Amino acid sequence: TYEAGVAARAFEGRLDAKLTGFLLDVSAFQASGAGIAGGVPQFGAGTVGDYRNQGVEAELSVRPADGFSLYGNLTWQDARYRRAAIAADPMFTPDLTIGAGGRWDISLPMSGIVLSPQVDLLWRSAQQLDLLNLGPSAPATLLVDGGFAIRTDDDNWLLTLTCRN
Repeated sequence: TYEAGVAARAFEGRLDAKLTGFLLDVSAFQASGAGIAGGVPQFGAGTVGDYRNQGVEAELSVRPADGFSLYGNLTWQDARYRRAAIAADPMFTPDLTIGAGGRWDISLPMSGIVLSPQVDLLWRSAQQLDLLNLGPSAPATLLVDGGFAIRTDDDNWLLTLTCRN
């Protein structure tokens, strides 16, 4: 696995940016999976071939005000079997993933309590779900997660409630 990137911080730490490139090469990639073809379960396992996944990830986080933060990231990847025993796309490797979210820390005066609502969005392009690509693929998907935290301003305790879909 190879990875290289750059990172920058500006405006007294209120803006962070990162850009990373990656390359993963695997020889004699081992995989197993199942699917249904013609109403009959099909199982596959063994050496698929060589595998390469390469891509780029960009991340940006902004803190426009004290206690308020936003973030976004974008990942593009190109995953392929090479010299493969099967003619299929790799499983669970969407070409594009986009994430965004934000959090707001609300200090309650003179109580020592900080309330923090948070929302996160994650979008993934379509992806294969089985080794042989015989079954349906997963369509592009948007997930919305939310959360709420209560903590002390000295970080002695933290209570969180999270909803994930």
